[in-house]
Amino acid sequence: MHVGGSPWVLHLNGAIYGHKPPLLFWLINLVWAVVGVDAFAARLVGQAFATACVAMTGLLALRLRPDRPARGGAAALILAVSPVWLLFGSTTMSDAMQTAATPLAMLALWSAVRRP
Repeated sequence: MHVGGSPWVLHLNGAIYGHKPPLLFWLINLVWAVVGVDAFAARLVGQAFATACVAMTGLLALRLRPDRPARGGAAALILAVSPVWLLFGSTTMSDAMQTAATPLAMLALWSAVRRP
């Protein structure tokens, strides 16, 4: 998108790259618009979603068990230090966004059930 000059449609070697959701690439281009083209800054987009997922996991644990507030921090810590999360959470793929959508949806459902 950045090289081809198309801000909305993904291209790979001149062909439309339509089998991936474009949000990750849009966010990377947004970061590049702010700080300039930098590989490190682009990789922070996936890290931001991974960090948000850890925070939402802790918040979800607090919502599910409000009588045990230490469980929120424990759940976030367990996720943050698990080897699989450390390996795949640090990659720049659309999987981090999809993973962050799960606790976000669970928090939304919990809020809808508690306050219809």
